[in-house]
Amino acid sequence: MNFKYSIIVAAVASALLAYQPASAQSLKEAVEQTIKTNPDVLIEADRRLQTDQTLRQANAGYLPKVDLGLGIGTEHSDNITTRNTKNHIGEHDWRSMGRTESSLTLTQMLYDGSATYSEVQRQTARQESAAYKVAGTSEQIGLRAVEAYLEVLRRQAELGLIQENLAATERIYGQIKIRATSGVGRKADQEQAEARLALSQANVESAQANLRESLITYKRIVGIAPADLTKPGEPEGVPADADGAVQTALANHPIIKSAQADIDATK
Repeated sequence: MNFKYSIIVAAVASALLAYQPASAQSLKEAVEQTIKTNPDVLIEADRRLQTDQTLRQANAGYLPKVDLGLGIGTEHSDNITTRNTKNHIGEHDWRSMGRTESSLTLTQMLYDGSATYSEVQRQTARQESAAYKVAGTSEQIGLRAVEAYLEVLRRQAELGLIQENLAATERIYGQIKIRATSGVGRKADQEQAEARLALSQANVESAQANLRESLITYKRIVGIAPADLTKPGEPEGVPADADGAVQTALANHPIIKSAQADIDATK
């Protein structure tokens, strides 16, 4: 699937969410469940919170700073003064003495060459980038949930049709078998009907396997097993053509906006 039509799929998914009727495990509920519990979304959300705290730290550069220093201990000094105070031969050149000190310093940044301002602007851009990444990851994961939801519905409908075909094949086979047994029909017709019946049975088993696979994929993505899925309504608001969808995406897609915010942070 090329870039243009990938964007169209995403637009259709968004429209489906907007017009999904409320019911047991609707498409909207499945997407909400996925976004709330998906680890990738939670990781990006935590990174967003991290940038909030980093921005607060950068803004702290504008505030006054108080430094308190305390010290106590033994000091060993060896200098001209201690060496000149030797009272007898063999005495050490150094002296040991107790020392205590304390300091309290209050400083206020007045001008630092715009370093604090630039750091605040950088962290603001990083915060904006992280917010867009949360939105972008949520949309991507939500689209995967939409695809899994629709795939389950498709596989269920497919299995239903194949089972109906099997039932019809069984009826036809029964009729042909009766004709062949009574001598009215040919034995070749019965053998051909048996082959078609076997093929229909194999198709049912294949469809059941495909449905089980779609159910597993759904649970892996959404986090819960599907139950009472309902067919969504017709999508609305889909762009008229692929070029229009691409232009809309380039102007509004959160991943692109996140990249632009990263550029601003670097500047």
